[in-house]
Amino acid sequence: MNKKFLSAILFGALMVSSTGTFVSCKDYDDDIDQINQKLDGVEATVADLQKKIGDGAFVKSITPTADGFTVTMSDGSSTTITGIKGDKGEAGKDGAEWTIIDGYWACNGEKTTVKAEAVDGKDGQKEVEKREDGWYLWNGTAFEKVTVDTPAVVGVPYYQEDATDPNYIVMHIFDANGKDEQTVRLPMTEGLAQIAMLSNKDLTIYYSIATADKALQAWEGPKGAPAKGDYMITYSDDSLMVQVAPNNYDLSKTALKLVNSKNEEAPVTLGAAVAYEGLYTRAAVSANGLYQIPFSIETITDEIVKAYSEVDGKRPALALVASDKVRSTYETSLIIEKPESIDSWSFYINKKNNTPNNRIEPGKTGTLKVNGENADKLYDAFLTMDTKTYANAKADSIKYGIKTDGLTISCSANAKYSLPFVVHTLDVTGKIMKTEGVYVQFSEEAAESTITLAEQAHIATAKVEDQKLVVDLAAYFDKMSEADRILWNADARMLLNNANVSFVYTDESTGKEETVDVVSGLIAGFTKLKKDGKTEATNNADIAKLGINFVNNYGEIMLGNGVYTAKITVEINGENGTKETQTIVIPFTIANPTTAEITSQYTFDPAFYANGVLTVIDGTSIDLSTMISVKDGAAIDYTGLKAAKELTVSGTVLTMGADAKANTAYDVKGLKVTYLGGRSYDMPAFKVKFVDSKTYIADMAKASFSLVSGNAEDANSDKVFYAEKADSKAGIVNFYKVTNAGGKFVADDKVVVVGFDALVDGTDKTFASDLIKVEVSEKNDIVVTAQKRITVDTNVVVPVKLTVTNADGTNATVYASFTVTVKAYPVQ
Repeated sequence: MNKKFLSAILFGALMVSSTGTFVSCKDYDDDIDQINQKLDGVEATVADLQKKIGDGAFVKSITPTADGFTVTMSDGSSTTITGIKGDKGEAGKDGAEWTIIDGYWACNGEKTTVKAEAVDGKDGQKEVEKREDGWYLWNGTAFEKVTVDTPAVVGVPYYQEDATDPNYIVMHIFDANGKDEQTVRLPMTEGLAQIAMLSNKDLTIYYSIATADKALQAWEGPKGAPAKGDYMITYSDDSLMVQVAPNNYDLSKTALKLVNSKNEEAPVTLGAAVAYEGLYTRAAVSANGLYQIPFSIETITDEIVKAYSEVDGKRPALALVASDKVRSTYETSLIIEKPESIDSWSFYINKKNNTPNNRIEPGKTGTLKVNGENADKLYDAFLTMDTKTYANAKADSIKYGIKTDGLTISCSANAKYSLPFVVHTLDVTGKIMKTEGVYVQFSEEAAESTITLAEQAHIATAKVEDQKLVVDLAAYFDKMSEADRILWNADARMLLNNANVSFVYTDESTGKEETVDVVSGLIAGFTKLKKDGKTEATNNADIAKLGINFVNNYGEIMLGNGVYTAKITVEINGENGTKETQTIVIPFTIANPTTAEITSQYTFDPAFYANGVLTVIDGTSIDLSTMISVKDGAAIDYTGLKAAKELTVSGTVLTMGADAKANTAYDVKGLKVTYLGGRSYDMPAFKVKFVDSKTYIADMAKASFSLVSGNAEDANSDKVFYAEKADSKAGIVNFYKVTNAGGKFVADDKVVVVGFDALVDGTDKTFASDLIKVEVSEKNDIVVTAQKRITVDTNVVVPVKLTVTNADGTNATVYASFTVTVKAYPVQ
């Protein structure tokens, strides 16, 4: 076969930038949408093609134009698509079309020696691949390099026939840089254009081989005892979910089968497709064109078991074929598995609001079903009356016309009360069990009513005793008269153990509202409470509130997003065995903990932390883990630790860098506190400051003073004494002192005023002023003399450099300063 669907010029014009791999029609709309986002200037034309194909048209021909190509559809319409960058058609001269001629791959009509081998596997093995050194073809076991006239130019798009189905072509497209290769599979046929399986769930068949076991050979179920050596088979009745294009195509009358890549049919029988009208929960999939396809299997042989092994990688992938013409990609497989035996069974007849029950209306029939995931492993079952649990069960079954057929129960119109049954089960492994005491209630369906309470709010907390929500039931009871409440007290039963919890939230990644029908692992139980909301109510008359007790630390549920809804069933007994069913709906939210509680989980060392600043004394680094402590059950996560650029970060340690300065506070952020079942919360940013300690401190609090300006003739001067206190020397008004770190005064014979210098950027800067002169007199007293008459009061800061002799004879330097306010000279 040699089909030349697209010209090479088409691919020279069509260059896209995209992410993801498009291989299946199941995401056909998604494919087109993603291409639309990237094709600058051709979004509308591609969308137009999408609509036409969805309406049932197909690509009839593609003709090159001067700057692109024209696509002609089967409905007679045409659409022109130009190159993204305005490239002329001749830019596509290196494009390649790979077709199949007489079973061999051919490039632009040039036949190769490599057979076109269909790919067997779900990974989507490519058949044609372009590499920097040339073209490679898949020969069934490996890629084989071939030489053809058309060069393998890097980045130039190409296309190939689909070796598994000639009704499709596979386009290989690159981004604007010639990289990020993507593939798009396109239909080239009329009628049914595409079919895709929407779930990659494999079809599983369970089996075992019957033995000569006496109990097994004496089995009396509907299927009878299996003969020794026969295959016992069970499987789930789950259907395949598929989508077709065009959306309005009727698949119900189309012959369907599952085949492997060698076109060998799988040993299952597919039933007629049934239109699916429900909500399929995959994003961006239209409800139109959805079908369910039931399947069954009649027999199993040793060869089938071997061919469809339960071991991954040893069974073929399967495609769905419609009318031997259109097929899906290989999205599923058949697994034939030998399971473990089942240890226990539970059953139900009906489910309402996700709550199972075993009720049959008088005069009608009901069938017991397996409750749980092992339903597809039940080979056979039947019922008998349980006279061991209730001696009169057999007599009552005759009285009420109760008959059984397998797991189906029928009854007469006068049937009532609850009767126990024994369920006899035979699982697919050959294990026989009896489940006694399975009660079935024969009664009319209870009248129902729903009462929805106002939304309740709970704030998550680490205090286990507060991990609960107290719901006021006043809105429920206020609807009752006094007489109604008396009857309720006598006849009502709250089925707290069967409560259902659902959840509606917004997916932050998509912005879409999502629903979880059944939430587990959130509520530990319910408590009926009195009016005080604390004391448990032991009788109905005292019930006023309901306590919702959450599991420790709220399990693994989501906090701070969405609304949970608890549904409590209340059964009220009526006359003649009737019941009224009420549902109390309690919507509630669980917010994240408050900021105050989050911050209470950790504490900075109070000896070094104040007002948002952690101060490090006499050091150039600090291990934060030694400065922050946590409560039991909490931990600090340092993985996101970040600090100002002047500091370096290593694990939990911050270190001053070359540009860091002492006495400067630097920002620190990125820490999280983890608690409440492993949930993480951001810690507020704080600052770290590195400081040097001082052995001696110069106290200049009483040193500053005022001095009238003047010249040498005026001789205006004053003195700042070195003294411990004002009365230490006669005539003291202004004084200063030096103390050690303990606050003890240092005697004047240990202190020397070296000069009047200030420390600026590590260097002494000597005091200079033309307004005053500063000198040292005896015993470290400082004399200040006015030098110039001025007309405006002026402050002059006087720096002082001192040395203090330590006990070991070494000296310590201390810098300080005081202020002299030079007053204006008096004028007339």
